Amino acid sequence: KLFIEYTAANSIFTFAMAMAWPLFPLAQKYVLSMSIADLAILNLLSSTSTMLSQYALAKRVNKHDLLKLTLVGRAGLVMFPVVYALSSSPLPIYLWQAASGPFTALGNVVIPLYVMEVADPELKASYLSYYNLAQGIAASLGSAVGGVVTDRIVAATGWNGVRYGLALSALLRTLTLIPLARMMSKKSRETKGV
Repeated sequence: KLFIEYTAANSIFTFAMAMAWPLFPLAQKYVLSMSIADLAILNLLSSTSTMLSQYALAKRVNKHDLLKLTLVGRAGLVMFPVVYALSSSPLPIYLWQAASGPFTALGNVVIPLYVMEVADPELKASYLSYYNLAQGIAASLGSAVGGVVTDRIVAATGWNGVRYGLALSALLRTLTLIPLARMMSKKSRETKGV
């Protein structure tokens, strides 16, 4: 039951998160007029921040706080479309890319650990594969929906409409944190015996 609830909650979040994926390159090119060098800097900052954070977190993750850490990691991912939607230059995006590594790393480290924690001991690989399948489907659908919705917004408002699509993704990302927060609250009550 915990696995299904966790997978569903993360799939809903992944759908909302993926809605912004086709929008980032549009914002980079048509809204912010970023150069190839700007994109290279973004990639370098993101990769470095995530790798360093992942290395540090992998040694310090407390298995008893995996749900809380999932929620923190997902909450941090809300900021990506917010920063893009509000930026008028690449600088705020550079700063966020450099600071965002811990949030991305939390997902990379904590989510598989939690899935394995709640999985049947003899079926851990199957649980991870079903989790990944659900995330892949949610990401594909979210990305397609985000692209279609934004195409309509851009057709009506011009390229600046990409900002509205990013804001919509940020709002949906925020709302889809609720199922994870409920799971964490329920676990907290059960731990306290309430």
